[in-house]
Amino acid sequence: MNRKSLFWATTALCGGLMLAGAANAQSTATQEAELGDVVVTGARGPRTTDGTIVAETVAKTRSSVTQEFISTQAAGQTILQTLNLTPGLNFTNNDPYGSSGGNIRLRGFDGNRVSLTFDGIPLNDTGNYAVYTNQQLDPELIERASVNTGTTDVDSPTASATGGTINYVT
Repeated sequence: MNRKSLFWATTALCGGLMLAGAANAQSTATQEAELGDVVVTGARGPRTTDGTIVAETVAKTRSSVTQEFISTQAAGQTILQTLNLTPGLNFTNNDPYGSSGGNIRLRGFDGNRVSLTFDGIPLNDTGNYAVYTNQQLDPELIERASVNTGTTDVDSPTASATGGTINYVT
């Protein structure tokens, strides 16, 4: 077999395969179906602010969420994902299930500069002040969670909290 006939044979083979692939990609025609009438009815509910973030009246900037608001969040959501709705706090998960932790930032400060307390007891690492976001309480156990932005008080149990404090109250 010479080169010219080999070239034409491979060209014909490749062209045939391309046409066969294009034939398989064609779809069948869709059939129309007549459906009955669809009726949509809407009703406006009462406008309340129940279950939202609580307004605070303190000298520092503070945002709090109550158990009423926490219970309206998606099941399986961590408390930090709920607190992500408060101003100044940014929490990102490393995985979709929240089991490997994540990154927390409060007013631009990373998690090592944020005090995390549970009923006033510090949860930060004692060596490097790290926050282990995958080791959190179940949101059902928390009565209220507060986010204080800015520096902490003098009597704060965490010395590194230049970004602010997050306190869980049961």
